[in-house]
Amino acid sequence: MNYLKTLLLLATLAILSVSIAAQAQEPTKEWKFRVLLDDKDIGHHHFTVTDTGSETTIESQANFDARIFLVLHFRYEHSNTEVWKNDCLTEITSQTTTNGKEVSLQGAREEDAFIVMTNDQEQRLPGCVKSFAYWDKRLLQDGRLMNPQTGQYQEINIEAIDSEPLNIRGEQRPALRYRLTGEKVDLDVWYSTSGEWLQLESKVRGGRILRYQLT
Repeated sequence: MNYLKTLLLLATLAILSVSIAAQAQEPTKEWKFRVLLDDKDIGHHHFTVTDTGSETTIESQANFDARIFLVLHFRYEHSNTEVWKNDCLTEITSQTTTNGKEVSLQGAREEDAFIVMTNDQEQRLPGCVKSFAYWDKRLLQDGRLMNPQTGQYQEINIEAIDSEPLNIRGEQRPALRYRLTGEKVDLDVWYSTSGEWLQLESKVRGGRILRYQLT
């Protein structure tokens, strides 16, 4: 009888160990940003990052609706799914609608190249491609990044600006600020001292400021 109890206990411990290991291999992180245009709330952009150990999957959803005096001025919807392996993008699918204009993008790594289809146009990129992966600042160090909306593969310069306290959910936290510049790119992104993405600001048409603020 004691022998059977011991076997049952060992089996239970084995199941628990497998369950805990599976959970440990699949940590999920979420960033939920409210989006402001010149301090006016215009929508949201949410990110979910799941790491299985062998690959990382990123899913994002954005919805902006900017109005001036109750008249529709700018409407933007974007959904994006990316799969990464060994710090390289292996798959991407995105759908974007800007003021009624739709752009579909699909990409996948094939041997020594990354093939991107944007609507009906195809381009062949190097095998290891990185997108604007704000959720992991290590991946931004590459000199060229791919726009997940348009597929444009462009040169980007990133530089550390300064460290400063940042108000996050009503709490002052130390933050490191970086600036990214390139063709049609002029933005600042903030990280905690441990590398957590905290905030983003981008200059848009007309000198206006688009800000991502954690909720």
